[in-house]
Amino acid sequence: MSAVPESDPIVATSSPDPFADAAKRREKNKQTTKVQQGYDEFFDIDSSPVKKRSGRGSNDALSNAESDSDDLLDLEALTARAVAKPSSGRSSKSALAKFTSEREKEKKAAEKAGKAKTKEADKARKAREKEDEKDRKRLEKEKAANEKKIQTEIAKLNTLKTDKKVSSPEMIVDFPSSLDPALVGVSQGLLEPMNIEHSKWRSEEPIIRWRRKVDSVWNEDARQFVPISFHIKPEKHVMYHITAQKFVELVTSGEGSDLDAHVLSLKTQFEGYSIIYLIEGLLLWQRKNRNIKKREFSEALRSHAPDNRGPSATQGTKRKRKVEEHVDENIIEDALLRLQVVHKVVIHNTNVVGESAEWVLAFTQHISTIPYKYVFSLSTFLAHPSVCHSFPYRY
Repeated sequence: MSAVPESDPIVATSSPDPFADAAKRREKNKQTTKVQQGYDEFFDIDSSPVKKRSGRGSNDALSNAESDSDDLLDLEALTARAVAKPSSGRSSKSALAKFTSEREKEKKAAEKAGKAKTKEADKARKAREKEDEKDRKRLEKEKAANEKKIQTEIAKLNTLKTDKKVSSPEMIVDFPSSLDPALVGVSQGLLEPMNIEHSKWRSEEPIIRWRRKVDSVWNEDARQFVPISFHIKPEKHVMYHITAQKFVELVTSGEGSDLDAHVLSLKTQFEGYSIIYLIEGLLLWQRKNRNIKKREFSEALRSHAPDNRGPSATQGTKRKRKVEEHVDENIIEDALLRLQVVHKVVIHNTNVVGESAEWVLAFTQHISTIPYKYVFSLSTFLAHPSVCHSFPYRY
């Protein structure tokens, strides 16, 4: 060493300085340690064992730096060790992966539960919709059945019951308590086979009334019968049953108690009603009245002849003449005509009780067809206005 001059520039520049190299290595080791610590802090890794190893490595490097051969550590090896240190954080990465996997599983489970819940909700909704559809179809079916039933009833109601056998069961005949029992009995026997009901009502006058069982009413706008609640309504008709003898007494009575007063009394009692006079035995009375006239004429002729009869026969004839007197039939005819023209009263004559009962049935059947005849007249008028200008039947 002494042989080499210190001033030799080649020797001075080419000879290595071991202390400078050791200082440089220490500085690099410090920087590598700081990088490793920053890396560990960034990834939050417990690097105490590594630090011990790194510290031991640093001490080795410092101890080896004092020698010429062992203190020279390879920078790439240190760097590889520094990079290899994060491998100690595999447990954190596996925990993170496990946590992420669990979160994914929970998310998938939640999604699966949500899908199942949605599926159940959809299933329940479809079931409700199916039930609603079933109820709707059932209601529609019931509605259609009801409409069909109503249409059938309306068609049945609108069948023209001009046949008296069809319309007669709607009627109820009310017999007065003062009516002849024989007439009541025969009339009931005729009404029952026709399914016509009958009853009695208290009245001092022999007035027969009618009622109708109603379950429909005529609608002018719809031009058809429409169903209504069942009820019983009185018919606007009454019949006064009178014998021929009483009728003649009314005709020949004085003012205030004559036939006109009798009719006005009935009209007051039954305002707006149609009145029917059923006169029983008028034809027989007329025949008998004509016989009385002939007898009186014969007696008048015999009165001019010599009287050969005894006193008892004369007294008997006078007594009989007082009981049976001839009545001018023109008076009766005028009274009948006045009833029909002036008072608008319907008159019908019968001979015996059985015939009167038959006409009670006949008038009952006729009255039962009145509303349907009105409909028939209305339909005829609407179809052919020139055929019918007024309706003969009003209900």
